[in-house]
Amino acid sequence: MPTTIPNEMNHSLLHFHVCVHCGSSFRREDVEGRVHTTGLFLCSKCGREGPLNIEIRELQSDESQILKTE
Repeated sequence: MPTTIPNEMNHSLLHFHVCVHCGSSFRREDVEGRVHTTGLFLCSKCGREGPLNIEIRELQSDESQILKTE
């Protein structure tokens, strides 16, 4: 049975903003500063504005390839 160290960082966890209207996710680093001060996010996918919705998600192996190419 493998042992885990409680304070060990999991590098596959990332911050994402998830649109409350369409569910599209964007890396937190790609969200501009105005969003962080106003708390409102304009989704580039659906065009609707909504509250900033930050989630911490585990990076899937297929997503890691997409993030490396962007």
